Amino acid sequence: MTISIKEWIEERAEIFTGLSDAIWGFAETKFRETQSAQILQDKLEEHGFRLQKEVGDIPTAFIGEWGSGSPIIAIMGEFDALPSLSQKPQPTKEPVVKGGAGHGCGHNLLGVGSLAACLVLKEIMIEQNLPGTIRYYGTPAEEGGAGKVFMINEGAFEGIDICMTWHPEDLNMIHVQNWQALIGVKFKFYGTAAHAATDPYNGRSALDAVELMNIATNYLREHVKPGILQHYVITNGGGAPNVVPEYAESYHYIRASHIKDVLPVFERYKKIAEGACLMTGTTFEYEVTHGGSNYLSNQVIEEVLYEQMNDVGPPAFDEKDIEIGKGYRATLPPDFFEGLVAKVPEQYRKLADHFRPMVVAQAVLPIFGREVVIAGSSDVGDVSWNVPTAQFSSACYVIGTSGHSWQRTAQAATSIGHKGMLNAAKILAQSGLKFLKTPGLVQKAKDEFAEKIAKTPYQPPFPPGTKPPFPEE
Repeated sequence: MTISIKEWIEERAEIFTGLSDAIWGFAETKFRETQSAQILQDKLEEHGFRLQKEVGDIPTAFIGEWGSGSPIIAIMGEFDALPSLSQKPQPTKEPVVKGGAGHGCGHNLLGVGSLAACLVLKEIMIEQNLPGTIRYYGTPAEEGGAGKVFMINEGAFEGIDICMTWHPEDLNMIHVQNWQALIGVKFKFYGTAAHAATDPYNGRSALDAVELMNIATNYLREHVKPGILQHYVITNGGGAPNVVPEYAESYHYIRASHIKDVLPVFERYKKIAEGACLMTGTTFEYEVTHGGSNYLSNQVIEEVLYEQMNDVGPPAFDEKDIEIGKGYRATLPPDFFEGLVAKVPEQYRKLADHFRPMVVAQAVLPIFGREVVIAGSSDVGDVSWNVPTAQFSSACYVIGTSGHSWQRTAQAATSIGHKGMLNAAKILAQSGLKFLKTPGLVQKAKDEFAEKIAKTPYQPPFPPGTKPPFPEE
């Protein structure tokens, strides 16, 4: 009997939703995803995958592999949560743990949906005696940790022919839009403490240096290319007003539509910090915390994903799901849809209007927006500069649900999130099978990648030797 990808996944829906809900409950933040990584590894081992653990010396990074030879098909999973987004699976705001973490980006769904695709592909490869290798990439710390970048630096993605991933969103679409390249860096200033009233002249204020640096970076805004974004917070400004601070720290993000525009601004930031130290008699050091490149699309893989997305169709939401969704929709601002449309380039606004009456997305969007640059950032971008890569989104939330919100945390443990996840697994698996059976398509994707990378080589977002920003225990 020939295995049907759709039926195989649906028959095991309870297993996969249970795994997803377990990871949702763990709600482990970047580089702390110990339990989440373990249950994914356990399931891979149960199905005969070879495991490589602690990839790149990251305790929660791993690769599960089955098969041998070419082509090597990689499917990426994530499983980290976000701080302060704990929320019960209900449409009224109530945390599970006050101040606790939660899956406000749905990575519990992402990690398990990708896992399900790998497991069914393995079964089909056995049944049909297909050559090739399937790999599950367990990539931690996407949220502010750039886990994939550190895995790339250790050679973990070398040799891959096709790489695919997905993301829980409120629409069903192929992700062809570019996103922002990013670098995150902490500037740490060291001065000399003194009594702020009796002998401030003996002090050298690290906080003065921070403030002077921040003033200078604000003046710099006029002198960078259009579209470059700069954000900062003061993460340590001293302990008491009557003590000249001997230590202070500010945390900066620099974003642009290409990493080649981010790195020169970072160099200017270092000069600004030197100037702040000259003015205040202090010293400084910096710590690059994370970063990521913009996205290099691959149209060959995208077209295969789009073909399979249309074959699978949108998630089969029923009346019960829609009723659940109405509860979450009621929590959104009254004008939420107008806000969504305003973000869409004018030539695509008719597409957006098609979804106005829907509570949950019950259609697949056409491929659009290759010229669009969205505001967010992801370390998937760095993977796309190293191997042929494509990504899509599957509807797991009510249309208009804000990213990184308590509503997303809640819906990631509902039937809406579960059905979107299972749909994504089917699309990934069917696409992977097409590449396994069509060597010419694999080569086309690789040729497209080689042509693009020859024109603009990869520039890592981190200086050489940068180590993962593991949290302090």
